[in-house]
Amino acid sequence: MFKICFKITAWLTLTGMAVAGCAWQTASLSTAPPDVHVSLGVAYLQQGNLEKARMVLNQALSKQPRSPAGWGAMAYLEEACGNLALAAQDYQQAIQLAPQQGDGHNNYGVFLCRHGQPRAGIQELLTAIQLPVMFIAQPPMKMPDCVH
Repeated sequence: MFKICFKITAWLTLTGMAVAGCAWQTASLSTAPPDVHVSLGVAYLQQGNLEKARMVLNQALSKQPRSPAGWGAMAYLEEACGNLALAAQDYQQAIQLAPQQGDGHNNYGVFLCRHGQPRAGIQELLTAIQLPVMFIAQPPMKMPDCVH
């Protein structure tokens, strides 16, 4: 679907026609797999567009409610919005769905360290380094950074 949209856009550009808006993107996004929504939600979050991030992440979780990456990204959004209790719940949900992936443990560990729980945070970080990582919403943190 994205290739078709690109070809149409390229054709309109080459023929001198202007595209006013991106209605085709919405139609394409509605049929996109949930991981595309998660990546797009994180991109909006990184740009500071929290409203769009929430909308896209909600779409991802409605399509795939058992997505650890979706819950991790939603937790990161809740943290950015100051909803720390919801963020903690969402990080824990991500871990519950994929306890053998390091991502959730890393993200939750960084969260705990940032919010005054260094012992619990370090435990999560120690768990994370022993497991494979698929999707990290939080930037990596060094152990000494956790105790400061």
